[in-house]
Amino acid sequence: MNYMVFDFGGTAVKYAVMDEHSTILEKGSYPLNQLSQTNFELFLQALLTQYSSLKEKYDFAGIAISSPGFVDSEKGIVHGFSAIPCIHEFPIAQAISKALDGLPVAIANDGNCSAYGEYYIGLKQAYKNVVKIVCGSGIGGGYVQNGIIHPTAHMASSEFGFMPLVQEGDKVLSWSTYSVVGTAVHYNYEQNAALEAIELFDLAESQALEKSYTDKFYHYLAMGCLIISLALDPDIILIGGAISTRDSFSDNLNQALANLEKDEALTKYSNSLIQVSKLGNDGNLYGALYNFIHIGTCKQ
Repeated sequence: MNYMVFDFGGTAVKYAVMDEHSTILEKGSYPLNQLSQTNFELFLQALLTQYSSLKEKYDFAGIAISSPGFVDSEKGIVHGFSAIPCIHEFPIAQAISKALDGLPVAIANDGNCSAYGEYYIGLKQAYKNVVKIVCGSGIGGGYVQNGIIHPTAHMASSEFGFMPLVQEGDKVLSWSTYSVVGTAVHYNYEQNAALEAIELFDLAESQALEKSYTDKFYHYLAMGCLIISLALDPDIILIGGAISTRDSFSDNLNQALANLEKDEALTKYSNSLIQVSKLGNDGNLYGALYNFIHIGTCKQ
């Protein structure tokens, strides 16, 4: 039995054909431009084009989707806001099902899908309570408790990036202010530069000024991990996103954690393991399929 799996990102949509054992049979991605981000008909047409080319080779039993935003998985509606404005505030799961041969659809928040992927595939259910933090344009995440992510009042649980964590002068800002991309935004504004995030983190390997900015990223990442550990007390906190694949990432994070651990009053009750994810960029795909098979599809 095969499934079509999509992972909606702000600049690209990943897709995969997967079987019921979570084996990836085929995968790829295609870019999103500004028109596709803001025009749902264009967004949907791109999904349909990819699906149509693959259904010539595979029989599909359903569509599994990882999406940004505050996702009501039962009703198939994406609330809140994201880098893809056109997917919000209407029954998107129903619209996609209608366009893709009436197949059943399951949709869940991308951070939650990433956490599901870690729990089921990355960790093979070795831990009951798993937090995943995803570092990219913002800070995302998910919290699996005993194999499921419990529904909450406003579908906004584990949106760690919105936590007020950063103090700058008299302003309190969200954690995502020092996401990977946010760190580059700060640098570019203050230094009158135009570096991409990857360029900034590359320079920080050898340049003191640039390192002073990326050190803030690691400081707030360590602070966020500590807060999550104390608030949720998971067995393990896993960190992913492209930044986590850098050779220096673990050393920099561990140094930031060690700096915080000098204050025993802050850390003595924090017992969660903190590790880098080994699942790579496919976590959301695995988790979206887990959500389809084990949690259930939207009410159409």
